[in-house]
Amino acid sequence: MITKGWEILLQWKDGSTTWEKMKDVKNVYPVQLDEYARQRDILEIPAFAWWVPYIFKKRQRIISKTKSKYWTRTHKFGIRLPHSVEEALAIDKENGDTLWWDAICKEMKNVRVAFEEYDGNISDLVGYKKLDMHMIFDVKMGENYRRKGEILVYGWP
Repeated sequence: MITKGWEILLQWKDGSTTWEKMKDVKNVYPVQLDEYARQRDILEIPAFAWWVPYIFKKRQRIISKTKSKYWTRTHKFGIRLPHSVEEALAIDKENGDTLWWDAICKEMKNVRVAFEEYDGNISDLVGYKKLDMHMIFDVKMGENYRRKGEILVYGWP
């Protein structure tokens, strides 16, 4: 195996760092490792060259299929799907309920742990980058047509 003997230094959310075997990182975080190799321009190194192009193509296929299907679908199980938070709130107002709003609140509660509040000057945030996000909406049939919101982050990590 070409990745044998390679280790990658990972920095965790709490700021700690650990050296992990590249084969483990590749299996758990393939897209992030792909982006790391591209940013460092080390795609020619044999440890990366044999698998990184495959991961990139696979990622692009998944994203393109998801985007095209998501934006063209307007209803699921006869329920109107919003494409923005504003549209979700308008649908709730039309229907006289709070099903989409409840889904938004549940998702925000679940992802809140990934964010840190910062009151200082934004220019002081060295090593951080701005990420674009979009809320994706869905309806789950097996859960009594429960409305679901999910955050999609662009440019991660």
